[in-house]
Amino acid sequence: MSYPALKHAVVAFGTLHEKFSSEKLVTAPQESEYIFSMQQYSRAVVKLRQSLEAGDMTPELVLMASLIFTSFDNLRGSFDTALMHLNSGLKVLKDWVKNPDHTHAERMLLEKNLYPLFIRLGLQAVMFADPYEP
Repeated sequence: MSYPALKHAVVAFGTLHEKFSSEKLVTAPQESEYIFSMQQYSRAVVKLRQSLEAGDMTPELVLMASLIFTSFDNLRGSFDTALMHLNSGLKVLKDWVKNPDHTHAERMLLEKNLYPLFIRLGLQAVMFADPYEP
């Protein structure tokens, strides 16, 4: 099965990361790579909403999309949006963890991959939060 939301999210993040890596934050909003990455990001969000409405996304896929969106927004300096995606992902993770019927593979995915990534992103959010903002 194909997951267009994840495909577009990965392309958006990859494009922005390549630009970031090669130019050390000299990205201007009018540059073609930045525009392309934002188009892919927008497509990813639209596809994710469509997939969620159709019931085509598992919690694992939604969590992966949340991680990619959070990372993308952190990289482009949109920290409020990144925090929104992180919080959404944490809510899905919290609900998913409550399910007692996880397979061994799902438990391993949670323990070895998803928990550590969300913890790392959460720590980043705390470290870079403005202590004077309500």
